[in-house]
Amino acid sequence: LKEDHLPVKNLVEISIESWGNGSWKDTSNPNQLHEAGLLMLDIDKANKELNWVPKLQSNQAIKLTIDWYKTNEDKFEFTQKQIEQFMLMA
Repeated sequence: LKEDHLPVKNLVEISIESWGNGSWKDTSNPNQLHEAGLLMLDIDKANKELNWVPKLQSNQAIKLTIDWYKTNEDKFEFTQKQIEQFMLMA
């Protein structure tokens, strides 16, 4: 959703928090050319043609992704559990 966009800094911070440790350093150069000030995926077509809306906020999706990478469980079984939990969401 348009109101659920995250700057890269926030995405990294949520990822580090979900992982449980880590750090990052902003090494961007303010004098370097930038592609655009803001890039976002546009879901309007999916919403209009498929009546689709996301069930997850960005922070939830990031956490689920980090949980998948961190798990020591069998990836197939863990993926099935995550799908089952996702399907139970309203």
